[in-house]
Amino acid sequence: MRLSIRARGLELSEELRDHVMRRIFFALSRVSPVLRRVDVTLEDVNGPKGGIDKVCRVRARGPGLREIVIEERASDVTVAVDLASSRVGRTVLRAVEVRRLTSRRLVPA
Repeated sequence: MRLSIRARGLELSEELRDHVMRRIFFALSRVSPVLRRVDVTLEDVNGPKGGIDKVCRVRARGPGLREIVIEERASDVTVAVDLASSRVGRTVLRAVEVRRLTSRRLVPA
């Protein structure tokens, strides 16, 4: 699984990069062999104005899976990362299970 992390409108510090990597790899550890690429985009929508404007968008792709895009907003970027990584882990696991169950039904008896 290849992971890319980008930031728009905020500084991507080494600490933040490590946090994103830890959370994403932990959330997707059970399904990482199925995924080819995961893109994480962190964005500060309002800039210095503040508010609930930090966005974490996670896009996961793999062969035989539809593209999964999860977006979370919070007032703190680490909270947005935590929420998005948790959701993407559950969503990808569910998609893998559906694919596995569907492929079993297609096999002739």
